[in-house]
Amino acid sequence: MPDNVHNSGERAVSRAATPGAEASPAQPVSGFRHCKSYPDYKDSGVAWLGEVPAHWEVKRLKLLAYINAGQSPSSTVVSEYPNGLPFLQGNAEFGPTNPSPRFSCNEATKRAQEGDILLSVRAPVGAINIADQAYGIGRGLCAIQPSQDLSGRFAYYLLFSGRLWLHRIATGSTYDAVTASDVGSLPVILPSAREQTAIAAFLDRETAKIDALVAKKERLIELLREKRTALISHAVTRGLDPDAPLKDSGVEWLGEVPAHWEVKRLKLLAYINAGQSPSSAVVSEYPNGLPFLQGNAEFGPTNPSPRFSCNEATKRAQEGDILLSV
Repeated sequence: MPDNVHNSGERAVSRAATPGAEASPAQPVSGFRHCKSYPDYKDSGVAWLGEVPAHWEVKRLKLLAYINAGQSPSSTVVSEYPNGLPFLQGNAEFGPTNPSPRFSCNEATKRAQEGDILLSVRAPVGAINIADQAYGIGRGLCAIQPSQDLSGRFAYYLLFSGRLWLHRIATGSTYDAVTASDVGSLPVILPSAREQTAIAAFLDRETAKIDALVAKKERLIELLREKRTALISHAVTRGLDPDAPLKDSGVEWLGEVPAHWEVKRLKLLAYINAGQSPSSAVVSEYPNGLPFLQGNAEFGPTNPSPRFSCNEATKRAQEGDILLSV
């Protein structure tokens, strides 16, 4: 998320205003145009928070919530879901708001309760969901249970706003990670209970509007992608001459093709080089030698963006080769 977007999100919480009146011209978030600023602000003492309303407190998260670090059980006691207590190893099953579990584990010793905030402590650090039921949690997550002083919904937005701070302190040789202690040290702001409720309701309403717009745009993008696929498929299987005579290709998915075209196996027209994975001991972070791709995780719209290097890789693609995920 770009810093300017993230900072706007932070201000939505750290410089929240009171609903019902016009905002000052300097107000950075358009959703606050019907709000007024607080009369006095103070320096929070936290760089990413900046100034906050003068009557708000700034505390460490560990003083306002119980933080339960996940722990991974033996794989022998983990089964497919549903077959017991739903279990989350990390953020792979996270949805837009709630997870969709794929595994179960009744022996999980660390558990999140319904309503807890689930926070990813491994890459991507800071991904957030809300537990819609009890879950066993693995070492890739921690569950955060706000105290009576902190509204759960307001805490959700606070943590969303604080992700940049967690990103900055994340460390790791193979992947970025933070500890439960790091999460507990997150500086957070504490408005009054009434203000927390009002801010959370405001954000629920305004983000729902944005989500609805995003959904419409995503549907449009989906339709355009379908059109793009159909366009490519038609051009490469039928050609550009709509009046060309056709013949049955003998291949179900190809259907009819121009009568003067040949149909051959790809192996007769191209060299196919199957990949092979080297030992993880000789793989390092990129750039530190020959860029290395394990699979399609680094694929972009056209070209990959490598994250690893490996000079010992025995199978190599040359510039211009087509990379196909198998």
